[in-house]
Amino acid sequence: MNRTAFAAVALLATLALAGCAPSATPITAPSTLGSEPSPTPSQVPENGTTAPAPVFGGDCGAVLTEAQLADIFGVSGTVSRSPGGRGNPDESMVDQLGGLVCQWDATDIGGDYHFMLYGSVIPASSIAGSAVDLLDCVTGPETFCEYATTTGNLTFSGSLYLEEGSDRATLDNDIQAITGAFASSVVTQANYLPPIQSESAWSLDFECSSVQSLVLEGVGSPDLPVLEGGYNAYPTPAERALWGSRDTLACGWQGKPAHPGVRYLSFSFLGGAAWAVDRSGTPYEIEGVDFASSSVDGFQTIEVVDGVNWLQVYVTPGHDADVKAMIVELLAVLNAG
Repeated sequence: MNRTAFAAVALLATLALAGCAPSATPITAPSTLGSEPSPTPSQVPENGTTAPAPVFGGDCGAVLTEAQLADIFGVSGTVSRSPGGRGNPDESMVDQLGGLVCQWDATDIGGDYHFMLYGSVIPASSIAGSAVDLLDCVTGPETFCEYATTTGNLTFSGSLYLEEGSDRATLDNDIQAITGAFASSVVTQANYLPPIQSESAWSLDFECSSVQSLVLEGVGSPDLPVLEGGYNAYPTPAERALWGSRDTLACGWQGKPAHPGVRYLSFSFLGGAAWAVDRSGTPYEIEGVDFASSSVDGFQTIEVVDGVNWLQVYVTPGHDADVKAMIVELLAVLNAG
């Protein structure tokens, strides 16, 4: 299976989890830290200008080493880290919490996968409901598992994909080995202190429906239908726990191609993440904000920094006056909490 096909399988498999996967079962992972309480954060709250210090020093190779991967899968793999501040608030959320997003994989010369492991490491204290532990697997033409395990104050979760033909027993054994290896790695993070978020950071506890009228009437398109889905196509179980009842951090609405005026509008935000904003666009004047820029590539992308916070808006271009006024009103709602 080549990389393109594998990505398509990954998407189908992720969707399959919602209706076809067996009931989630706990993972039995050894906890080397025992029941010792997590250290209490004592740093100065994040000021929004620099990325929070990541767990494991930002080194995915310290989470799972190449030697551990070779021992588990019988083949050496490569380790890569998703860069911080990856273009939108959905994908920067883990970085803002001091977490780390990694990928480990091994392919042969023809591009076929032996395995692909995708995962995020997030301070468990940031996740609603605290510890998240599950194992949810699908076998057949698509062979993969979603997993989550919490050791000490760190939750490691994501997806494991194996080459076609792998059976459930192999999946179970590999996941147990992976979570065991993670538990041993966590020992090095016993003194890690999760970043303290600024008191002025916007809360993730937000429903799109609460501002739908304000946003759509503000741009003169009150009848736009809700746009399903969001930016992050493959959130890990821990990321979904961070979102609570929401499917994504993005709110969006889209009309048919013939819709007059603004026919597409979406926005997402991340409290405390001013550090992650791309500031390369054209300056865009909005009353009362610290920074705003605009770029157009099909849709107009507007980046806004308000204090320590980041708001990103995608909209049909050519409606600046209405869009700017709408953004001012939306910021007032976000700042009111």
